[in-house]
Amino acid sequence: MINRKISVLSLALGLFAAFVVLADADRDVAELKQAYADYEKYISEDDLESALPLAKRALELGEVVFAPDSPNLAALNHNYGSILIDLEKFGEAKPVLKSAVKRYEAIYGKESEEMILVLMDLGHASGEFYDARAQKYAYRRALRLVEKYDGRNSLPYGRHALKAGTYIFEYSRSPDAQPFLEDAVEVFTTVLGREHPSTGFAAFNLGKFNLARKRYSAARDNFLIALNSFEYPDKPSNQLEMSTHAFLVQVYEEMKESTEATKHCLAIGRMSPAREDQDYQPLFRISPKYPQVAQERGKEGHVDVRFTVDESGFVKNVAVDNSTHKYFERSALEAIESWRYAPRFEEGEPVSTDGVRTRLTFQFSD
Repeated sequence: MINRKISVLSLALGLFAAFVVLADADRDVAELKQAYADYEKYISEDDLESALPLAKRALELGEVVFAPDSPNLAALNHNYGSILIDLEKFGEAKPVLKSAVKRYEAIYGKESEEMILVLMDLGHASGEFYDARAQKYAYRRALRLVEKYDGRNSLPYGRHALKAGTYIFEYSRSPDAQPFLEDAVEVFTTVLGREHPSTGFAAFNLGKFNLARKRYSAARDNFLIALNSFEYPDKPSNQLEMSTHAFLVQVYEEMKESTEATKHCLAIGRMSPAREDQDYQPLFRISPKYPQVAQERGKEGHVDVRFTVDESGFVKNVAVDNSTHKYFERSALEAIESWRYAPRFEEGEPVSTDGVRTRLTFQFSD
C-alpha cells in the first residue's frame, strides 16, 4: 500500500524546485511546504487518516500557488485521490481522480506512460455493485498503455491486470473480473513460471472468483496452483497456504469429495498449534433449512449443539444442549453433521476433540 503511494509521490519530487508564484503568495507557499512535509511524514508512518487532510490542503494550496498546467499540481491532485482510494473512500475519490486524469492528459498526453497509474486509480474508484463498466474502461486504457510501453507479457502488465481483476471482484462483485484475473495468471506463468509466488497469488484470487461463481472444478485447479507456490518448508504457518487449504476444503466438499477435503483439514490442523481457549471455527459449513412449520408460524429461534470433531475433522456424536423450539432441532442436526473442521494435533498426530459447542440461529431475512 505505502510502496504504491511513494511511487505516486515520486512524481512530485521536484515539487518545490521551481514555484510559479501567482501574485503575493509567500504565505501560501510556506503553508504548502509545511502541509506537504507533514503529509510525507504521515505517509512514511503508514498513518493514512492523518495524511488525508494534509493531502487535501496541499492540493487546495497548490491550486493557488501553481499554474493550472503545472505537473506539480497534477501530482498533488493524484496524491489526494490515491490516498482516498487507500482509505476506501471511493465516492469521494472518483471526482478527484477524474480531475487528475484531465490534468495528466493535458500535460502529458492521453497516450503517455504517465497516464497509467492515474487511470488505474480512477478504475479503483469507479466500481458500482454488479456494474464494472466504468472500471473496465479505465483499466483497459491503462493496460493498453502498459502493453505499449512494457509489452503484453511483462510483469507490469501482470501486476496491473491482477489489481484490476481483484478490485472488480472485491468491490463490484462483477463477473467482469474474470478476464483480468486470467490475464494475470497467464502473464505470471509465462514470465515467472507456474511455481512462483506471484503466479500463485494470481491463481489464488482467480480461485476465489471461481468459487464465488460456483465453478468448483476451475476453483480447485486455481487453488492447487496457488498451494504449490505457497508451500514453504521454512514457514510452516504461512497464512496464504492455510487460506488456500481452507478454500480447498470448501471446494472439495461442494464437489462431494470429502476424502480429498480431509487432506486439507489435516494440513490446517497440523499447521495450527492447539490452544485450550481457541475458538473452534468450521472450515466448511452449510446453513440449516428453515422448517416449514416455523415459517408458517413466523417463529425465530436457535439451537445450541454439542459434538465431537474426530481425527479427520468430521462432526460426530451431535447432541442438542438447548433449543427455543423443538421443530428447529432436526434441521440444525442435519446441517451440522455436514460441517468440516481442522482436527487438533497432539505430538504430531490428529486427535478427536469432544465437547465442541456452537449455536445455529434461525431468523427471517430483513
